[in-house]
Amino acid sequence: AYFFTVDELYAKGDTMYNRTVRVSGQVDAETIDFNNRDLILAFDVFSESGERMHVVFNGPKPDQMREGAEAILEGKYDGQQFQADSLLLKCPSRYEEDGIEEVQVEAVR
Repeated sequence: AYFFTVDELYAKGDTMYNRTVRVSGQVDAETIDFNNRDLILAFDVFSESGERMHVVFNGPKPDQMREGAEAILEGKYDGQQFQADSLLLKCPSRYEEDGIEEVQVEAVR
């Protein structure tokens, strides 16, 4: 899979639509919406330049899903939203030796 930032994915345009890619971005905690009954997690990630991308993930909401977390997503972008099949979160942590706490979850099939 190709690996992009949000900016890089947008720069590629429709050539990347519906192709499996990895994208990294910062979680915007104010946009987190989790449907506990259906296990649907929706949120936005943004790049350093401020570009935003809406993400939908069908699976459990990780405890590390918060402001300041870096999300590494694998899935497909359709031009409107990113459908994530896997979600890796990297968060600053005072409990981990190297200062980064990681958690990865897979989509419910």
